[in-house]
Amino acid sequence: MLAHPEGDFAVTQEIRELIDRILSSYDEMDRRFTAAGGLGSLLSLYEQVRRELERVSFQELDRMTGEIKNVIEALLTIDVLEEDYIAKAFRYAREATKADLVLNETFGHTGLIKERVDRFFELVERLKSKGVPIDGVGTEMHLEAPLDPDYLDQFRDFLQRAKKDGVAVYITEMDVYQGPQGAVPNAWDNQKKIYHDVTATCLADSNCKGMTIWDLSDKDTWLANKKRNAIPDAKPDLFDEAHQKKPQNDPSAQPRSS
Repeated sequence: MLAHPEGDFAVTQEIRELIDRILSSYDEMDRRFTAAGGLGSLLSLYEQVRRELERVSFQELDRMTGEIKNVIEALLTIDVLEEDYIAKAFRYAREATKADLVLNETFGHTGLIKERVDRFFELVERLKSKGVPIDGVGTEMHLEAPLDPDYLDQFRDFLQRAKKDGVAVYITEMDVYQGPQGAVPNAWDNQKKIYHDVTATCLADSNCKGMTIWDLSDKDTWLANKKRNAIPDAKPDLFDEAHQKKPQNDPSAQPRSS
């Protein structure tokens, strides 16, 4: 809490930096903000602080700072609540169906970030140790070129960890942004190769059970229509804007399951 007027600039800067760090990780934490009062709530508090710094009483600033602190502390406890929610959802789903139940997550746009994968499988192992009926795990592969040089090894590691934990793997949402103009040599051939190599890696592992492409054609791509950070030049799908096969996507080059 604030105690000395002479330190107002330093405290204000500290508050701003703290909030900026939280907001910068929004993509990973947006679901968690909802349970903690919503991103809008935090932004509203931030705007109040920003506008009132020069004329607000220190008692009022103390109050707003305390509210921000409460939101942050709530965020830190959501993992436990989220885990309990997941467990209940899977148990209820098992009562309703015998179909495979899949826990889905995204792990990055240039590969599968190890830290995220580690946290994910730690969660899977904790849930399964409690008898939660998880049959499979899903990786959303919204890839954006250029990719990590070892992205296929990252995927193979994911496949191995899933097999070790006794769960099948599904590629649940795949598309491949070709990259900004000039950023990737032979961008369209590279896009084709990524689709081919991920598909071949999945087919080579009997525990990789399915693959879903996100959007049918470039005309429909979600990347160009996102509310945040839209990519207007995105052409990430297998068919072009006229729903025609892209010239570089020769079916004879695609791997086939035996």
